[in-house]
Amino acid sequence: MAPWPLLAACMIGGALLPVDTGIGQGAAVMGIALGLAVATQGARDGRQGERPAARFGWSRAGPAALALGLAGVLGLASSTLARGSPGAAALPFGIVRVEGRVSRTAVRRGAPTVYIDDARIDALGASPLRASHRRVRIRGVRALPGERIGVIARTFEWTAYRNPTPHPPWPTPPRVELDASARSTARLSKAKGAWLERARHHVRERFIETLPPGPAEVAMALVLGEGDAVSEDVTESIRDAGLAHVLAVSGLHVALVLWALGGALRAVFRRVPSLARRLDVTRIAATLMVTAAPLVASFAGGGPSAWRAGFTAALHYGCIALGRRPAPLRLLGASVVLIGLASPDDLTRPALALSSIATLVLLTAHPPAEPTPPELLRFAAWTSARVSLATLPVVAWCFGRVSWIGIVANVALVPFASVALIPLAFAHAVTATCGFGTAMTGPLLTFACDAFTAGSDWFARVPAFEWPPLSVWEGLAMALVASALAFLQGRRRWALAFVGVVAFGAGELVLRVAERPHDVLRVTFLDVGQGDAALVDLPDGGLMLIDAGGAGASRDPGELVIAPLLRARRRDHIDVVAVTHAHPDHYGGLAALLRRLPIRALWTNRQGPDEVPDGEFATMLRAAQARGIKVKTERDLCGHPHGFGRALVRVLAPCPGYDAGYDLNDNSMVLALEFAGRRVLMAGDIEAAGEAKLATRWRDGTVDVLKVPHHGSRTSSSDALLRAIRPSLAVASAGRRNRFGHPHAEVVERYRRARIPLFTTPERGGCIVEIDSGGRIQTSCAIDGPTRSAL
Repeated sequence: MAPWPLLAACMIGGALLPVDTGIGQGAAVMGIALGLAVATQGARDGRQGERPAARFGWSRAGPAALALGLAGVLGLASSTLARGSPGAAALPFGIVRVEGRVSRTAVRRGAPTVYIDDARIDALGASPLRASHRRVRIRGVRALPGERIGVIARTFEWTAYRNPTPHPPWPTPPRVELDASARSTARLSKAKGAWLERARHHVRERFIETLPPGPAEVAMALVLGEGDAVSEDVTESIRDAGLAHVLAVSGLHVALVLWALGGALRAVFRRVPSLARRLDVTRIAATLMVTAAPLVASFAGGGPSAWRAGFTAALHYGCIALGRRPAPLRLLGASVVLIGLASPDDLTRPALALSSIATLVLLTAHPPAEPTPPELLRFAAWTSARVSLATLPVVAWCFGRVSWIGIVANVALVPFASVALIPLAFAHAVTATCGFGTAMTGPLLTFACDAFTAGSDWFARVPAFEWPPLSVWEGLAMALVASALAFLQGRRRWALAFVGVVAFGAGELVLRVAERPHDVLRVTFLDVGQGDAALVDLPDGGLMLIDAGGAGASRDPGELVIAPLLRARRRDHIDVVAVTHAHPDHYGGLAALLRRLPIRALWTNRQGPDEVPDGEFATMLRAAQARGIKVKTERDLCGHPHGFGRALVRVLAPCPGYDAGYDLNDNSMVLALEFAGRRVLMAGDIEAAGEAKLATRWRDGTVDVLKVPHHGSRTSSSDALLRAIRPSLAVASAGRRNRFGHPHAEVVERYRRARIPLFTTPERGGCIVEIDSGGRIQTSCAIDGPTRSAL
């Protein structure tokens, strides 16, 4: 049978495959086909009388290959089901009534929080919308696990921006589908069962009562797995020091507790002479630990790392109870397979990958038999370096920040955390629960927490290296290099590492060439929530950004969308930023871009700064001019085309200047991009008056691609404008479930009647329109995957 580690690897690989593009299904089918082919070959060999060892026979390779293929299929199917939960469109937002039984409680940033796994949600309003079987997190509620409650709350949508990028996101399904803040709470029934969650609740309350706020938060993270309880500044310093795994309940925490518990059970049994003489107390203790291991993992928060350690420990003690010698690598693989069966969405959690890789490094380490202190220090340093190397691909992909000082910080502080901080946290949990001994454990734990956070803060001050977002090819190449350096020996290590470095360099070169296209006009309509933003790759290699808006000040589109995408595309400056008008949903991300990137020119119209000279946008313009950025207005831009290689950019409105009788929308800057006989019209937020003016003056023939005016509001996209410009394709940028109803149903119907394909960012995410030098147009959108279709 296939080794358990390979089964686990195939299962995780299947879970991570991009199922929406067909690659995942193809790989799964190939896995089954390979298994069946090898099995068939083995069966034929067996009939011919050949020994199983002579070739890939059925007795070994056939079942192994089939098992590996089925493991990949199982991972693929389980992750598909996890991602395929009921559609988000059915979720009500705003003021709702949530009813359900509390599954667990926590503290997030100082606020009591409850989780309801199977909630019924009723929207309150003239047209109530009902949803069931939702995982809801509600802040500001104090309740016991097992209680059934009814809560009037305001729900909040998590904005997930979906844009085409060389760095696709890690495929993790959401743990919570709806986030809410309570306004009033009613208890509908008392708690029944859920004794483990009530025990967690009691320990949490005792931590709060017996410890200062900072150490109490750290203790909750270490013992209960509630990392969200720790304040943001402490979390940031610990993360920047490369020690985030200490606060996250990992295999280390669970292993320490289980080791102590198992040792205590053996010591107790040995002190019972009648039991010690008749039975093997080690096997008796191991039998009890098989049950205790998953309970400890669940008590510690039930995260992927905790469950991995719990399952591994349960299998380990199970082998001992049966009188068999545990095989650590097989147990690690088997525990991952069990996690995939018990909780499929955990297969794609970065925490499980990091925990499994770190455990694999520790299991393959060979400490010196009789170490001297210098040898022990060297072994600890090299083991820490190996863990950092092995986990580097996942850390670089998911977090983009790698601290070289983290190796030193791990060598210096992880032993302290293992010997002092974590044991003291669990010891204080016991004493605080029992009601005695807190006078001793409380001050000791407080001192240990303060020392650990102070050390983390010192290491965090050392600058960290920020990886540019990796492409898939670069991620695989980095994994090859990291695996070779962390796990191999001798010449093979350096040969494979060299191959990986060459592959990484080739991937970086290809990425830079592909993301700075020449003799091509590529327009990327970005998903930035309720706002407009479009990146324009110009034929001469330059870059233009038309608008930089988004959902609002709480979610900065420049910081969260535009800047990361530019880094993923290896763009280090913007040649021209054009802000069509001074509304926040069009300039909201500009401040972040001004901080992060060189910008050579800024185009806008003057109405906003003229009418509100002390406003935010006017202040931004003055800051841009102070940095040496050329600011041009419609008076400088109208009347003549602006060349970028073979492409021309024409400013069509407001020309020759803005009309003081119009509002900011109708005075929006309208731009036409022309290349290879094709035309893209960026219509800003013009409404009825602006559209009528544009339609009257339009003499340039048809438009190939139209950026829908004003996000598809009912006051825009008039029949007169559509008849005048006759677009072949339209793209509307808006936020999902936005309060304005954009794009409005009347407008969508108008485009349908005119037989104009309409792409909307709420439905398709960001979309790319590419025009090559021959005038051919191809389109692709984020949710359509990488395949492109001709227009």
